[in-house]
Amino acid sequence: HHRRILLVMLVLGLSFAQDGTQSPKLNERTVPITDPFTDLTVKTADCDVSVHLVSTWEEARVEFAEYSQTKHQVSMENGTLRIELTDHRRWFDRVGVFWEDMQIRIYLPAGEYAGVHIITDTGDIEMPAYLTAQDVTLYSDTGDVYSEAQAKYVSAETNTGHIVVCACNPEFVVAKSDTGGILLATMEGVKRCAADTATGSIEVHNVACETAECESDTGKVKLWLVNAENDLQISADTGKVEIGNSTAGSMKIETDTGSVEIQESEAGLADIESDTGSIRLPAAWKDRNYHIETDTGRIRYE
Repeated sequence: HHRRILLVMLVLGLSFAQDGTQSPKLNERTVPITDPFTDLTVKTADCDVSVHLVSTWEEARVEFAEYSQTKHQVSMENGTLRIELTDHRRWFDRVGVFWEDMQIRIYLPAGEYAGVHIITDTGDIEMPAYLTAQDVTLYSDTGDVYSEAQAKYVSAETNTGHIVVCACNPEFVVAKSDTGGILLATMEGVKRCAADTATGSIEVHNVACETAECESDTGKVKLWLVNAENDLQISADTGKVEIGNSTAGSMKIETDTGSVEIQESEAGLADIESDTGSIRLPAAWKDRNYHIETDTGRIRYE
């Protein structure tokens, strides 16, 4: 009986969307922002969220594209601009095909903000290069996260969505995803650069930092043009590890079955271990006092 009910609901939703009479439409509205604020907090569910620069002759504002009975409340509280979802949909309001994504477009004046915190379930998040803040925290469950924000601390997390943090110089950047890919690129002056994923891939490119940390279960880890002044640490279970044109004060790499390949790179100290994965290293490393070990895998110097 439950299966029949669900099937009928799906068929009704598709038929409504096809004849155009019941297909939900987005409603546009704009909320002006007149009071000054130092922090921004956004909590939503199905919306894409993007931040934009307001021109000198324009007012700060929030633009919404929402479905009926799904509105967001804009409020100011102790110097914090808050945008929060108010969802009044009933179960039958959710039946149908929603062709367009809901949008929240936030237009901010130039300046430095204390904190920017954005949470969404399925929506994408986009942060511009010109936004300056002390603390930027971005979370989306299935949506993608893209940030060029200039912040002291940047945290980006997803479940299945991809993460890109690039063209910025944070002191601390932390990216975490279960199955989504992670790209950290074009950064310098970073104290700690960290990426953690279960099955997604990790790529760190053109990054100068004090410490770099990458952890993956089955995903591939690739570092290129990375300069880790102190430590470079990589842990991967079955994922392959590739490092090229990089330097580190100390390099520590551990894998179970994943292979390790290092090209044209330098390390003051190196500790590389793999259970069954093969290890391929630069020829210049052969006579160095590094700890290189594999149980059943092959070690090659080329």
